Amino acid sequence: MVEGILLLTAYGQEIGRKPANRIFVKILCPACSKERWKSQTHARAAKTLYCLSCSAKIIRQRQSSSKPLSTPDNPFLSHGYLAFCSKSKKIMLHRYLLEQHLGRPLTSAEVVHHINGERADNRLENLVILSHSAHQILHKEQGEQIRLLLWRVKELEEALRLARTKVI
Repeated sequence: MVEGILLLTAYGQEIGRKPANRIFVKILCPACSKERWKSQTHARAAKTLYCLSCSAKIIRQRQSSSKPLSTPDNPFLSHGYLAFCSKSKKIMLHRYLLEQHLGRPLTSAEVVHHINGERADNRLENLVILSHSAHQILHKEQGEQIRLLLWRVKELEEALRLARTKVI
């Protein structure tokens, strides 16, 4: 558990919380000293013991600082894609790079596809612009090819296993 002040423990039934047989702990917010009940499991896994309102204040203070969260030169990972923040808006790096290369903003109907499937590989030769429907068709075809290859691998592994048993 993150360091904080543990006041007392109780079962859910004793404090009117569900589930009745779960153990709850009463903790203090380090900033405002507000007391609240939290399940023991969640209290242990908590990254912070600040209450919701104090957590929101801290986040707002961090966001309002003059230093940007990230830049195109200093991106962060978002679901495997590189991205950065600009004026509290998340921008995907691969879209940004193509917009800079083309000299125009991409429309919402344009999808940027990574040819080699590596989401973090944003070289211009690895990026191509497709429509939503063309992008779906491409991924469907790739999925079918992968299924066929997996089936062929299974066949070859079975043939290899049979060949090994015949040799012995």
